Amino acid sequence: MENERNERKKIKLGNLYFYEDDLNNPLVFINNTYKNAIFTKNADLKNILNQKEMLIISLAREIAHKKKEINEMEKSIDNIEEQKNKQDELNSLIKQYNEALEILKLENQKISENQNTNETQKSENTEDKKNAHTEIIPQPQTQPPTQMQTKKNFSVEKGYVSSIAQLYNIPPDIANMYFMLIDDQLYIKHQGLLFLASKKGYQRIEVESTWNSSDKTWYATARVYPKIPLKVLEMLKELPEDERKLIIDYMTKPTIANATANIENVRNPRMHSYLKEMSETRAINRALRLFTGYGGTSYEELDSSELDTE
Repeated sequence: MENERNERKKIKLGNLYFYEDDLNNPLVFINNTYKNAIFTKNADLKNILNQKEMLIISLAREIAHKKKEINEMEKSIDNIEEQKNKQDELNSLIKQYNEALEILKLENQKISENQNTNETQKSENTEDKKNAHTEIIPQPQTQPPTQMQTKKNFSVEKGYVSSIAQLYNIPPDIANMYFMLIDDQLYIKHQGLLFLASKKGYQRIEVESTWNSSDKTWYATARVYPKIPLKVLEMLKELPEDERKLIIDYMTKPTIANATANIENVRNPRMHSYLKEMSETRAINRALRLFTGYGGTSYEELDSSELDTE
């Protein structure tokens, strides 16, 4: 069976490999073996993959996890509404994955075109040298050192963040307002999640927080309420009142998430005076990530993050 899998034709996109008949399971080549990147440790992946490729792996893992959740829920008849929510989240993740894959394909195509152009130029230069007139007594010539073609370093801050912004139709010149990089890891900001949620449509966000003196921790719960499109409301008018109420109750059901903040999980000492605000922002961010189907971690959830308290 393994031999059959190895015989399947693979395509290479950057540092990732894919079976031609399966673009949903990225592969990496480690220790002379093709491995499914979804089940490979991040510590091994970071040595060979760039941030865009790591994003694809992260989305692929989220998709696999979401599919597993849906399969488990299908065994229970009582979870129909939650199944629909999970399916919406899965569809959103698949869309993000395909868009990220398309960007990788385009970049790979550009690299291939540049390499082909360079090879053509080298071939033409070699042919010109062959046809050049040669003196009977060659004169000693001092050849200047060969200048290697300088590769444009891929700008992480401007290039990568801008490319991610393209996935969400965010203007590149303001992309850094919504995303940031720490140690070459991409994190979405609170503003970015609000932007994504506004595109999907939400009517309000509610958050509650309580202080637990025993463990000196703030606990917060956030609820993101979806917005019903006007067209849908118009259609609902035609339905019987009972059905209309049932559908409206389902469509306005909030996305809920919890978070905590204490001096243990907020290590930035400047934020110890704002633990309540930190717990609320974390809860909101987690609810927004679920609401929008965003698969990454937000900046404000990190233990070293800092809120804009002004």
